[in-house]
Amino acid sequence: MLANILSLVFITNDYKLSAENKNKSVILGGDSIGLQVSTKVTITGKYEINTETSKESPWKNSNIEINDIIDAIENCEVNSINDIETIISKYPKDTNLAIDLIRKNKVITTKIKLVTDSNGRKTLGLYVKDTILGVGTITYIDKSSNSFGALGHGIIESDSSLKLKGKITDSLVKGVRKALPGTPGEKKAILEDNVIGNITMNTNIGVFGIVNNETDILKNSEIYVSDSDEVQLGKAQIITVISEEMKEYFDIEIVEVKKQDKADIKGIKFIVTDKELLSKTGGIIQGMSGSPIIQNGKLVGAVSHVVVDDPKYGYGVFIEWMLQNTY
Repeated sequence: MLANILSLVFITNDYKLSAENKNKSVILGGDSIGLQVSTKVTITGKYEINTETSKESPWKNSNIEINDIIDAIENCEVNSINDIETIISKYPKDTNLAIDLIRKNKVITTKIKLVTDSNGRKTLGLYVKDTILGVGTITYIDKSSNSFGALGHGIIESDSSLKLKGKITDSLVKGVRKALPGTPGEKKAILEDNVIGNITMNTNIGVFGIVNNETDILKNSEIYVSDSDEVQLGKAQIITVISEEMKEYFDIEIVEVKKQDKADIKGIKFIVTDKELLSKTGGIIQGMSGSPIIQNGKLVGAVSHVVVDDPKYGYGVFIEWMLQNTY
């Protein structure tokens, strides 16, 4: 599953499928997808700089932490790594620059020294990223609007409301790393170049957007959706890809159903009972996020998380919470 910057969309707490929508059908997912997301710039690390005379740590006296978001430098907005390079190129070395950071939905302003390394390059001594690549699973497509829901959780765990642009592509699963207790497994997949849709919304219960009219996923079969009140303890299945592009059904057993009056990603707890899946993956692995959960012929939810200490167990989000972002 993707380790969850985004334009957080605040969800209503009292949503339920209306009576007329309990007979709603959607195009069933289960297909592996690649996600490519451009975000604000996230600090992922710090490093010392070799200058012509010594080593320097520009951030040493700064209030900067890993996972902070760089919002601005010297009051100039930062949306990409290129923005940082453009801004710092205007200032002489050893300038103390004002840097605005977003941390847990609060703006923090501090100073950081601009240093020139031994190659004459200006730098702040920070490792940063502005793009996230990952693999997940599409859950459904609304046939009337081509709107899709995927992943079953947010792309990035963040309290900040930040702009996000992204796209989804086809993905080819070339193998898996088996899960072990305490060690998450993962799909080893290739993100293909062809774009099949655009991400328009990211919430804590999924990734949403519009697929292209040409994508083959639109040819998938349709399935009725279920209200959470219909979900029962007992046998169910998940649909996911563990080899190439082949979708397969695997047996699970739902062991806990939580009664929820607001959206949460852990409404369903289940155990993988399918011997083939356990043999190949050890249970739930990263990349299965968004895999549809089917019970009694209806779409009831999507895989959201794995229990790391015992990967035979996983959690799912009720499909009704995801569908609210499609209506």
